[in-house]
Amino acid sequence: MSQKSIQIEHCEFEFRSQICDKKLDIWKDSFIKTCAAVDRDIQHCHKFDSIHSGTTALVVIKQGELVVIANVGDSRAILATTVNDGCLVAVQLTVDFKPNLPDEAERMVE
Repeated sequence: MSQKSIQIEHCEFEFRSQICDKKLDIWKDSFIKTCAAVDRDIQHCHKFDSIHSGTTALVVIKQGELVVIANVGDSRAILATTVNDGCLVAVQLTVDFKPNLPDEAERMVE
């Protein structure tokens, strides 16, 4: 492979990476704005009892080969996929953030 073809491939990779980053930024900004809007709505609801309430959310974004997963609370993303014999198996993609888990309890105290 020539030096020129390596440079071209590197530039194409960087360009694809920049496009992917830009698309991810659009999703990120949209997600943050949506969560902020929900927070504002909840703050204006005086009948809402936040002491005895919880939060759970799970978002999966697939754009081309890129998969981004975000979760809050005890929501869990599971992917069903097939193995060599054609059977479906479950693959856990995220972990729950439950207060009874030591790491989460410690994070909540901080």
